[in-house]
Parts: sequence; structure tokens; C-alpha cells
Amino acid sequence: MVAHWDDGTYVQGTVTLGQQNVSGSDTVVATKTLLNGRTSVSETLGTATMYSVTLLTAANTQLVKFPITTAMINPGNLQRAEIDLIFRKADNSLKSAQIKVSMGF
Repeated sequence: MVAHWDDGTYVQGTVTLGQQNVSGSDTVVATKTLLNGRTSVSETLGTATMYSVTLLTAANTQLVKFPITTAMINPGNLQRAEIDLIFRKADNSLKSAQIKVSMGF
């Protein structure tokens, strides 16, 4: 993940990958600190599973939380995924998001 503000500076904070549960809170799979607006996670994902990605600033303000799923893919074929986010510094809103996924068959 890469996260930065619309003025080009990097977002400082943490990113959490959670496995969504039918009831109750997400199960935390990984929590990573953004260093220069970047972080990476290497985890084995379950088949037909819902996950959430949450980005918090260093002041614990939630900038974004969004779902991802392996329902339509074989997670074993997933080679790489990259998420690039740009936020408006004036109001912390999401300005743009780009998700790139590489699959191997």
C-alpha cells in the first residue's frame, strides 16, 4: 500500500488487514506501520473469504476502511496486489484509489 496526501506528502499511520467475521469484530491478520507512506503485507489468504483493510493516521483517525474478497479467485493464483491511495489533506477524504492485481495461472 502507498498512501499520500494531495499535496504530495506521505500519510503516516498504520494499516490493518482483518478477516471479517459473521458476527463481532474483524480478526486482525496483520497490522503494519506506514514508513514514508508505504507498507507491505505478505499473508496467505483463505478461499472465499472477506477481508477488510483499514488505514489509520498517526493520530488514530480512520481515513478509510474497505472490503476485499477472495470469493471470485483462487488465492493461490494471487501473486501481488498493490493499493495506491490519495487523500485530501483539507478534510481527510479519499481523493483517489487505484488497485492493481497480478495473477499467475
